[in-house]
Amino acid sequence: MFDYYFCYDTPYPGLCLTAIKFVVFVIVTYIIYKLVSPRIKAR
Repeated sequence: MFDYYFCYDTPYPGLCLTAIKFVVFVIVTYIIYKLVSPRIKAR
């Protein structure tokens, strides 16, 4: 849980955690899209 310790020192730990979760979600979604998109185009 590095994100918790990283955000603990910031003035707004809750907001920081939300931002990190959002960034991780976007990255994971982008990776999944990159993996799935060639298969969709191949059909």
